[in-house]
Amino acid sequence: MSNPIIKTEHLFFNYNNIEILSDINFIVSEGEFIGIIGPNGAGKTTLLKIIVGLLPPTSGSIFVFGKNPFLLRKKRHLIGYVPQANEADRNFPITVRDVVALGRYHERGFFAKLNSDDIEIVNSAIKKMNIESIADKQFNALSGGQKQRTLIARALAQRPKLLILDEPTAGIDVKTQVSFYEILKKLNGEGITIIMVSHDIGALTKEVSRIVCLNRQLHIQGCPADIMRSEQLKKLYGYDVLLLTHEGKENVNDDS
Repeated sequence: MSNPIIKTEHLFFNYNNIEILSDINFIVSEGEFIGIIGPNGAGKTTLLKIIVGLLPPTSGSIFVFGKNPFLLRKKRHLIGYVPQANEADRNFPITVRDVVALGRYHERGFFAKLNSDDIEIVNSAIKKMNIESIADKQFNALSGGQKQRTLIARALAQRPKLLILDEPTAGIDVKTQVSFYEILKKLNGEGITIIMVSHDIGALTKEVSRIVCLNRQLHIQGCPADIMRSEQLKKLYGYDVLLLTHEGKENVNDDS
C-alpha cells in the first residue's frame, strides 16, 4: 500500500447528543482518487470537515499527513478544500484572479504583497483549471461551473497534496461535468490525492479509483464495479441504485 496520508481510528462525532458519525475506520493512500457517496444526512460533509480540521471528533483519532489536522500549522496548505457552497459575500467586488490569489496568503499573510513566484503559481492554477479567458471577470458574475473551477484554482494555488471537494458538480450541466472530471483526473495523475463527495453516482463511479459508501457508519468501500454490484448499496439507499447511473444496467455488465 502507498503511503497513507489520512487515517481515522474508531472516529465518532456527535452533535446535540445525536450520533452523526459512528466508528469510522478509514485510510486514504497517497495518489488515490476517492468518491464518497451516501444518502442525505449521512455525515459526508461532517467527515470532510473533520479531515480538514474544521471540526474535532467527539472521540477516536484522525491523522492527516501524520498529524492531528488541528496541529498541521505550516502543513495546512497541503490540504486544498472546496466546500459545497461559496460562503463569501456574492456582492463583494473581486475578480477570478483575485479569488485564486487568495490561495497564496497562507504563506504571505493577508496584508503582504505577492511576489513574482506567487504570481506564477496563481497563473499556473488558472491555466490548469482552463479559466484564463475569465480571469479578469467578476466572480459573482460567473456560472456555477466557472465558480467551481475558480475555487478549485484557489485551492491549487496553495500547492496542496490533498484536494477535498464537497459536491463540486452540483448544478453543473453534463457537458461541463465531463470536462471537469477530465481536469480532476489530470490533477490526480500529477500526484494530487483527491477525495470527492457527490450524489452523482453514475458519473463518479466511472472516474474514481475507489468508492466509499457512508451513512453515519462506513458501510462498504472498494472499486466502483464491485460497489455497483453490491446488494448492500441498494439496501443503503432504499431503492435500486442502478437507477442513479447514467447507463443503467449497462454498468453492471461492463467488464472493461
